Amino acid sequence: TLPSISGANLTNLPGGGKVLQVVQATNGGNSTANTTNTSFTTAEVLGTTISVAKGNKVLFFANGIQWSNTGTNNYNGELRVSLSDGSNTATTNATILQNQNAGFNIIRMYGTNHAGLLTTASGSGTVTVTATVQFKAENSSANHVYYGDTNTFTSFAYPFMEISVW
Repeated sequence: TLPSISGANLTNLPGGGKVLQVVQATNGGNSTANTTNTSFTTAEVLGTTISVAKGNKVLFFANGIQWSNTGTNNYNGELRVSLSDGSNTATTNATILQNQNAGFNIIRMYGTNHAGLLTTASGSGTVTVTATVQFKAENSSANHVYYGDTNTFTSFAYPFMEISVW
């Protein structure tokens, strides 16, 4: 058997690395956009932001972003989220959705999850961190990428977490 473990010594620790605040939103994806652009372009600027102390980190998750990719060839659509404090920028993992090589146009809907970590600008004071959903098509003449849904039942959730540095 294992000895019992007490968490009593895990409070009031010196230094950083602590979650200072969490801002949760569920209003992502309530707009629509589409693109054939082969460079990342804005699909939606998310409406909820977080204000944090400069120099801290912001951990971001987006869960269940709905988007689709259409076309008749094996071309990819790609989606990611960009985080910015006006000076520093970081992007989440990008998700690729490929069309099957078929003689007809196939629409494939996807609900993807993304995570990213932004180190905010140094200095004193605070900064506001925003998140922007970005997407692109691999081939501008062969595939079309669609984002979002105006149905609020298909909104996606996204928390921001401010993390103090050591």
